[in-house]
Amino acid sequence: KKGLRIGSAPDTFLGGAHQLVRNLIDTGALGKITSGTCHVMGHGMEHWHPNPDFFFQPGAGPVLDIGPYYITNLIQLVGPVKQVAAFASTPAKERTISSKPRAGEKIPVNTPTTIHGLLEFENGAVVTLNTSWDVWSHGHAPMELYGEAGSV
Repeated sequence: KKGLRIGSAPDTFLGGAHQLVRNLIDTGALGKITSGTCHVMGHGMEHWHPNPDFFFQPGAGPVLDIGPYYITNLIQLVGPVKQVAAFASTPAKERTISSKPRAGEKIPVNTPTTIHGLLEFENGAVVTLNTSWDVWSHGHAPMELYGEAGSV
């Protein structure tokens, strides 16, 4: 009636890696999932995107940009989230674009660019979700889940 459409990224939870983990959970190979970590960290879009302004405005930021992919995976694997706690910061109040055609131009940052959260799931599992566009490099795996009988 209203001409509205909905879209999704089914490869997020229907892709091969996710399905492998889903099978490990379903067959009991990992036991009950008790905790986990997710790390979605890099140094922002101003280094490659030609018009990165919107990434740093309210309604954007790392949780709303790429967080939904990780949260979708977690919900599909671990179950519904019961509650969330988080802390956020905005270390840089402006960014310098280094990609053409606007290289050298400064843009304001009006949304948190580092958010560290803790998701408690209805089954009791607790998963840390760290998102940031203020990290130059790190050695964390993107996602790990820890079960009573194994980890992945």
